[in-house]
Amino acid sequence: MINLVDEAPGTWGVDLHPSTPHRITQAVEVATHGFSTFVVTPTRVDTVGLVTDAATLHSLCTYAGLLRAQSNRLALSGPGLWAALGNEQGVGPLVGAGLSDTKTLRAWAQSLDLAPFITADTSLDNTIGCAWTSDRVMTYREALESIFDAYGFPPLFIDPRTMTIKDTSQDRTFASQVNEPLLTPWFDGREVGDDRPLIRATFDTGIDLDEWLAAILYTDAGGSSTTNGSNAYTHPGGVDVDMKKYISDASTPSGSGSWIAGTELDIYNEPGWSIVATSDEPDLLSYVQPGGSVIAYDPENGLYDPSAFQYLVRGQMINADSYTVQTVRAPITAQNGVYVVTWDGADDVIVDLSEHFIPETGAATLELGRTRHRAIRTQARRDGARRQ
Repeated sequence: MINLVDEAPGTWGVDLHPSTPHRITQAVEVATHGFSTFVVTPTRVDTVGLVTDAATLHSLCTYAGLLRAQSNRLALSGPGLWAALGNEQGVGPLVGAGLSDTKTLRAWAQSLDLAPFITADTSLDNTIGCAWTSDRVMTYREALESIFDAYGFPPLFIDPRTMTIKDTSQDRTFASQVNEPLLTPWFDGREVGDDRPLIRATFDTGIDLDEWLAAILYTDAGGSSTTNGSNAYTHPGGVDVDMKKYISDASTPSGSGSWIAGTELDIYNEPGWSIVATSDEPDLLSYVQPGGSVIAYDPENGLYDPSAFQYLVRGQMINADSYTVQTVRAPITAQNGVYVVTWDGADDVIVDLSEHFIPETGAATLELGRTRHRAIRTQARRDGARRQ
């Protein structure tokens, strides 16, 4: 099973058949080959006569992770690629306190990568010089996220096809389509209309006000200020619902607190939606990745907005919203190719597990959230609060 999470390593796991030859299990033994790369392709490929090098294999894949655990010889698992730059315990290659420089985004990423294993993509080329100082020892991953967060740039991800660091403004669709996929209950299988993949899915939706805010009182270096959102709710008797949040951070520059509060209210001054899509699409990971966006249309479940953007589908105009993919949980099925890329001391070695793993069945699930400008992280986040 593959568990993908936006802006976090995520996890994967696969079980091998009890009849798997000893030479195969020995070739992927964690004690010897730990931190090798686990690779999944949409279909099986010939690694003997056709795809014989790791770079070509990666160019065909939809997922890659790190081999980091093994149970009873046959159960393999590990995290996603981000863990190579800093794992969920804050362990990884370290940047020392006091590192200070002004560089372009790509130059920062190049200086904080694991070349040639993971490198900076050319998509990060630009002329903006980012001045950044590390105020403590931190992992490469924390440093990269801190730089990008501080300058309000889109979050980063590692593209397993090229093993490069990119930002999420880049296309995350692994197939040849350039438009967002449309998820709807009404289409059997994948069809392409309007140059857009149409993916059959069912939806479970919910709505809550658990984190709803009417206003934020923020104390920064210059003092306190209150930023108000719209208040659409009242108690019986006409009394406004008074749900305010207090944030105090003296390290925030004077006047910036109200701006940060405003970005927080962009998210929390409206109801929270819980949207889970379930799909039997066999090649889902080619079209959907966390951090990317999809269009979800299901009027029966409230996924319809007359004021939203109109899309042309099969000659019909529909009003549908775009959503950010937050998590994906996808089975590794019989049609997938499964491989581990190890190092023998001189060259990469591709270990083909496609005939030896136990295929999973069932549908994939996706958690969706509203697509919006992401709020700037709090100072505590920029100072190294870790997501798992």
